[in-house]
Amino acid sequence: MTRPRLLIAAAVLMLAPPCFAAPVDNGENPADVAFLQAMKGEMIGMHQSMPSGDTDSDFARFLLPHDQASIDLAKAELQFGKDPELKALATQIIAAQDKETALLKAWLAKNAK
Repeated sequence: MTRPRLLIAAAVLMLAPPCFAAPVDNGENPADVAFLQAMKGEMIGMHQSMPSGDTDSDFARFLLPHDQASIDLAKAELQFGKDPELKALATQIIAAQDKETALLKAWLAKNAK
């Protein structure tokens, strides 16, 4: 990562809302911790990549952390949730996002510069 990009990424993370910057397990609801960790991962992942000027590549790179956060949130729902309808939706989300993630990674491996 170039120095200007690193400085921008560091600034973004320093200015992030506290819930994204430092989720901690304070002994409370484990689902809350899982949700905060998923959101933190998404924010960090999105800010590690700066726009390159290649719209297609940027779209794929920026979408990957979002998809992973969706998977992580859905897994937390399956682990901690109680509503059968939401648990079924979480299962569908995981399957859809896994396919999308594989497609994006394959596209990046083939096309990214």
